[in-house]
Amino acid sequence: GRIEDDGSLLCSYHAWRFNGEGETINVPQIEASELSKIKANPKSNCNSFPVEIIDGVLWVWPDSSSDAKIESALSPVPFNDFEGEDVPEERIWKGNWNFRELPYGH
Repeated sequence: GRIEDDGSLLCSYHAWRFNGEGETINVPQIEASELSKIKANPKSNCNSFPVEIIDGVLWVWPDSSSDAKIESALSPVPFNDFEGEDVPEERIWKGNWNFRELPYGH
């Protein structure tokens, strides 16, 4: 998906739109009068996870419970503490890349 100008998340496949809490706000395949019926079904919503961007990396707290925002705020996010120094060899993982870790486009 992608983030729209209004801050909503647009599903690239179905074009459904969700707000920051994961609630459905638009379904282009239905009449506007039917949207409230769709929104009433909890299965039509998506999970919303706390996130933070640090040094250009998106960190996701993988919990969507009611306490997730508090727990994520109380847990420090790891950051690069080497301040331009070389990273110690024992801190570097050298393995095969999986295609999921590589950038791609459709």
